[in-house]
Parts: sequence; structure tokens; C-alpha cells
Amino acid sequence: MEKIKSVCVMRDLVKAVAQLQDTLQERFGLSLNEAMTLCCICDGTASAGEISENTGLTAPNTSKVIRAVEEKNLIVRQYGSKDRRRMEFTLSEEGHRRLLRLKTEEIPLPDLLKPLFD
Repeated sequence: MEKIKSVCVMRDLVKAVAQLQDTLQERFGLSLNEAMTLCCICDGTASAGEISENTGLTAPNTSKVIRAVEEKNLIVRQYGSKDRRRMEFTLSEEGHRRLLRLKTEEIPLPDLLKPLFD
């Protein structure tokens, strides 16, 4: 029975994260993965590998998310300062504004997730 209960708790957690994702999309025009990507870049620059490592996304998913935030003009792609073969990403002015909103505006959380943010 314990294994079934664990799966049921995971189901509820996945539903709560989906609710949070819907809220982020409605209020900020961002998916959860896009918001996490902006957070990864907030302190300067990050490579795709660093974004992947810090978000837990696979390399192909990271590429899709990077492309999506680039299309929204939230990040800027540039050649690496030390290695021109490496691409680095920084926040655009709009990316900084959107991230500031994420950090400062109240985001209603599903009840199941509230204890994680106390």
C-alpha cells in the first residue's frame, strides 16, 4: 500500500506544479521552465550546459526553452568571452524586467506547494 500512496502523492504534486505553471503563463507569459531559465541567467551569463544543469532539463529540452525565451526577446545569445565556440546567454532589458516581476509580485501557490515556500 505504501508504494501506491507514494504514487498518489506524486500525482497531487504534479497537479500542483501544473497549476503553478498555469499561473505563471497567465500572469507573466512564461512557462515554469522559461522562468527557471531566467533565474539561472540572473547573475550574469550562462551557457546552455549550465542552464541544463541548474534547471534539471535535458539538453534537447534546454535548447527548446532557450529558443522560446529568445523568441520572446528575454535573453541575448553571444559568443563566449573566453571560448568563441561556446554560446553564452544574458538577460535582455525585457528579461530583467520580467525576472524582477517574478521576484517581487505575489504569486498564488497551490495549497500543496505552500509549505515549501515558508
